[in-house]
Amino acid sequence: MMNTSQVLLKNDQAKYVKPAFNMNQIDKLSLIEQETIMTQLAKKALEHYNIDSDAELKLLSYRENAVFQVKTKGKKYALRVHRYQYHTDEELHSEFQWMEALIEYGLQIPTVVQGKTGDTIYHVTTDEMLPYQVDLLTWVEGSNPNPKNIVSTYYILGQLSAKLHQHSSVWDKPEGFVRYAWDEEGMLGANPAWGRYEDLTILSSKQLNLLHQARELALTKLKAYDKTQDSYSNSQCKNT
Repeated sequence: MMNTSQVLLKNDQAKYVKPAFNMNQIDKLSLIEQETIMTQLAKKALEHYNIDSDAELKLLSYRENAVFQVKTKGKKYALRVHRYQYHTDEELHSEFQWMEALIEYGLQIPTVVQGKTGDTIYHVTTDEMLPYQVDLLTWVEGSNPNPKNIVSTYYILGQLSAKLHQHSSVWDKPEGFVRYAWDEEGMLGANPAWGRYEDLTILSSKQLNLLHQARELALTKLKAYDKTQDSYSNSQCKNT
């Protein structure tokens, strides 16, 4: 298995400097217009990989990232167009390191695919848009949960989640590992990862005041927790 920590960006690929939370102009467009641009970026991204130009692209989800299925000559991949300026290149490389460690631990998850130049992250753009980070992952087959057998589904999900958290509590992170912290500052600080609720113009003064009170209470409670491996790790408590 390749060591992604040793796969660096070429000199002609400018690295991102992660700024304070900033919405790109794409958020002002309609959903259809946004998805069209994401598809254009995905097509340009494929130029960096040893994949046929006529590969089939299918948009699977568009939330934090735009995730596409790439289908060509009997092979499938997952192509991610990352949310603009959400992660630095260093954070994404660290994510790849963590994925490698999880695979060695026995979890069945995708592996990152190197491009033509040996890189694992590329920056692509259109004439109208600023550069977006993209990467390509191997495809892991799966199926949607069966609503008639939901108990079995949650049992499997619980096993996987437990193994993920167990690994996170004992794994020694490699030197240079960077991951955004979903702690009190990351969620409720001056520049939270998902933006400031104060900037929402639809909120009334009464609603803002209520949210201010809730934030102060949450900050007090979160600061009371320690950050040892027993209570604080890489894992987020969600499964998507």
